[in-house]
Amino acid sequence: MRHTRAGELAASAGQKQEL
Repeated sequence: MRHTRAGELAASAGQKQEL
């Protein structure tokens, strides 16, 4: 799995939804 700008944004959005 590579770390990409889109990946980081997606992960950030997922974490925000979880919180």
